[in-house]
Amino acid sequence: MAGNVRLRRVDRTLKLVSIATLAALAATAVLRRLPTMAPPPWWTEWTLPVLTAAAVGYLTNYVAIWMLFRPYEPKRLWLWHIQGVIPRHKAEIGRLLGEEIPRNLLDPEAIAEEVGELVGETLADPEVAAQMRWRVSRFALRYREEIAGFVTPYVELALRRALRASLTPENLHLFYDRVVAVWLNDPAVRSALASGVVEALRKRTPELVEVVRENLRTGVRDYMREEWQHLSRLLAADRFAVLLVDSLNWNRIEAQLGRKLETAETREAIAAELSRISEQVRAYLESPDTAENVERFLSGGARQLENFLHDYLVEKLPEMTERLFVSDTLWNLVREQFLPVVRAQVDHYLRREGRDAILRKLDLGGRIERAVAAQDVRRFHRMILHVSGEHLLAIQVLGFFLGALAGAVLVFA
Repeated sequence: MAGNVRLRRVDRTLKLVSIATLAALAATAVLRRLPTMAPPPWWTEWTLPVLTAAAVGYLTNYVAIWMLFRPYEPKRLWLWHIQGVIPRHKAEIGRLLGEEIPRNLLDPEAIAEEVGELVGETLADPEVAAQMRWRVSRFALRYREEIAGFVTPYVELALRRALRASLTPENLHLFYDRVVAVWLNDPAVRSALASGVVEALRKRTPELVEVVRENLRTGVRDYMREEWQHLSRLLAADRFAVLLVDSLNWNRIEAQLGRKLETAETREAIAAELSRISEQVRAYLESPDTAENVERFLSGGARQLENFLHDYLVEKLPEMTERLFVSDTLWNLVREQFLPVVRAQVDHYLRREGRDAILRKLDLGGRIERAVAAQDVRRFHRMILHVSGEHLLAIQVLGFFLGALAGAVLVFA
């Protein structure tokens, strides 16, 4: 910084000396025409030629550097229009820079290759996956209702189509023949089902006994009223039926029923009944008279399922969406399977047509040319002075001393 200040001071001094030298040269030319006021020989033969050569060297460099940029706009000077070299040829300079820089300084193909490598490294970076998970999770949490509202119609439509395609008489027949019938025809399955029925009935034996007891009361009362009307009025049929039925040992009946349910004959009877029911269902499904009923039943069932699915999705999908986007399973899948596939696809694309696309998008030559065209000349001039102002001043100062040296050589030659 101190050297730059000293150089500016020297430059200002030499500028004043150069201007004063030109003024002295003009004055000397006038004085030489006046015999009484002619300058001394040491001035005209020695000092003035050296100073003039120095001033010419300095001012020539000064004007040359000044005219690199100025005038910024075309100016008329007598019969000529003058403008700084760089402003006047800015478009051509931009075009040449756009051609030369990509050719000799920046290799577009290498840049495209580095872009591809950067994309691949970015996709492989665990931190990128972590950032993606954090941002997507926050987005899903904030907009889960909107996401669910957007997804619900599509999920519902897909499920509705699947239901309508599945719930048909033909599919019901196939399902029964290939699954239910095969399953029920297996003796082990029928035995297991019979055991399950027996166990369920045994647990419900007290309730069954109570039902039988109540139905028996009602039966006795109704029988007396219908068959023995006079006796029913005499004995009060309602009370008589209750007393008669309650006089039975229902605890013993319940115990006998439980033991009967646990016998092998009961289990075999239930298994046989299941087989008979299976055959009846098959016959019902194969009957042409029942096709319309089956179709109506399936259509109604489909509508009920659709309504259930709609209500379920509206209620549960927002919560399911949030759980999905924050689940470790999803993001492990993204990190281990999705991102490697994306990276491979991107790498494949960049090695083929993607490379040319990047080069077209980069358009280094065009970008440089447009940047130069849009650059303000005054701002560019200030930038050059900021970077190279000291060197330009040194050129001007050097011009002064080289001029002085040339002048001295001519004088003493």
